[in-house]
Amino acid sequence: MKIESCYPVIMTDRVAETAAFWQTHLGFDVVFQADWYVHLIPSPMDGHPCAHDRMPMDMMSHG
Repeated sequence: MKIESCYPVIMTDRVAETAAFWQTHLGFDVVFQADWYVHLIPSPMDGHPCAHDRMPMDMMSHG
């Protein structure tokens, strides 16, 4: 089976701290950020099937 896309959703009151954990320890990058929401994707260097090359260009321009 080939993964075409992935959209895990984590609900938390600690948005900034949770995003920082995913960025620092798991190598994710911010695509869009607001005080109540952060959209993260795996770094393209990770070779993950959901990395930047899978994201629409209009989504990558935010942040």
